[in-house]
Amino acid sequence: MISQAIEPLRRELPGDSTGLQRSVELISLSVERLDALVSTARRIDETIASLVDCPRHRVDLSALLSTLGQGFARFAEERDLRLDLRIVSGLMVIGGTEQFEIIAENLIDNAFDFSPPGGTVTLEVRRAGTMAEMAVSDQGTGIAEADLDTIFERYVSGRDGGKEHDGLGLWIVRRNAEAMGGRVWAANRPDGGLIVTVALPLAG
Repeated sequence: MISQAIEPLRRELPGDSTGLQRSVELISLSVERLDALVSTARRIDETIASLVDCPRHRVDLSALLSTLGQGFARFAEERDLRLDLRIVSGLMVIGGTEQFEIIAENLIDNAFDFSPPGGTVTLEVRRAGTMAEMAVSDQGTGIAEADLDTIFERYVSGRDGGKEHDGLGLWIVRRNAEAMGGRVWAANRPDGGLIVTVALPLAG
């Protein structure tokens, strides 16, 4: 509403009113920052609420991520990227379908945002003993070793060269993974980029 009210004011200002135009621009920027803060607070509330109300049932993680990955593969092409899917079939886990989708979406979005044009993002789903592992890797800049644990904290991004982030994506990944009895960690790839892995207990 405030942003809409600013536009007519901006159009009515005389062309030589440099000082007034600058003031209007500062107001507009402040409104944008306020909108971002409100959106961030809402996103946190929604994440916490979804975990509290999350139903638990058997989920075919392999099938779920195959379908999700195919949609993201089309999105990757629009961004001059490639999504490589390496998914072992038949991995069943216990939890909420929406929460698993949120984990994957945030991991893939994060990898897309830090990937160079023409880069490849890989989504791998595999069995590791009694756990199902979901790993998303990119060919971006990687991250300082000292920051590998802190990127899962709220409001922390820790990477350069990508889009501006609110620092919530990986925090949400961790919250959802831990709520499902899993864990998450990050590591730099030997040939550049970052790989984030989520381990979830297999259904008995």
